[in-house]
Amino acid sequence: IDDSSSDDKFRAVYQQYREKKHLNINVLNNTIKQTYGDNLKLGMEYAIQQEFDIFLLLHGSGDFAPEVIDRLLQPILNNEAELVIGSRFLNREKVTKKQSKVIKYLGNRFFTSVQNKLLKTRLTDFHSAYRAVKVEALKTIPFKTNFGTFLFDSQIIIQFLIAEKRIKEVNIPYYSGENIYLINGIHYGFAAI
Repeated sequence: IDDSSSDDKFRAVYQQYREKKHLNINVLNNTIKQTYGDNLKLGMEYAIQQEFDIFLLLHGSGDFAPEVIDRLLQPILNNEAELVIGSRFLNREKVTKKQSKVIKYLGNRFFTSVQNKLLKTRLTDFHSAYRAVKVEALKTIPFKTNFGTFLFDSQIIIQFLIAEKRIKEVNIPYYSGENIYLINGIHYGFAAI
C-alpha cells in the first residue's frame, strides 16, 4: 500500500516490480495519508475481499528482512499457526550495540515482559511488526475496532489470544530502524500495556 507518499522512492521500487511481469503485484494507493493501524485495516480488508490465503505485513522502512518471508509463511502453510510473528529475540542471539539502540532494545524487552505477565503469554517480541496472518482466521477477528495507531499490533495479538487462535514466533534478523524515537517508544510502550 502506497500511503500517499510524496517522494519518488515508492514509484522507483514499483517500476522495478512492474518490469517483472511474472510477479502478481497489486498496489493500493491512499489519496489521503492514513495512520499506521488504519493502513493495516485497509490492507487486511483488501486481503479478505480478494479471498487471499495469507496477509503478510512487511514495512517499506527497511526494518525487516524481506529475504526471510518464507519463515513467516511456512507455519501457516503447514497449518501450525494462524498468526506468525517474526521475532528478533527468539533464539536469544547476541544483539550487539552496533545493531541496536540500547535503550530501544531494553524498552522492547521490558514492555514485552510486562505484557507477557499480564496476558500469561511467552512471546519474545511482542512489538515486532513483521507478521503473517491466515486470512480465514482474520475474518473472525474484530480488527476494525482496533486503534489506528501502532497499538494496533498489540491489540490484534490480544484478539487472537481471546479467539484462541494459534500464535507462533519465527526467528528473523535484528535490525534497528529509526521509525520510533525514544519518547515516542516510551509513550507507545506504556499505552500498549
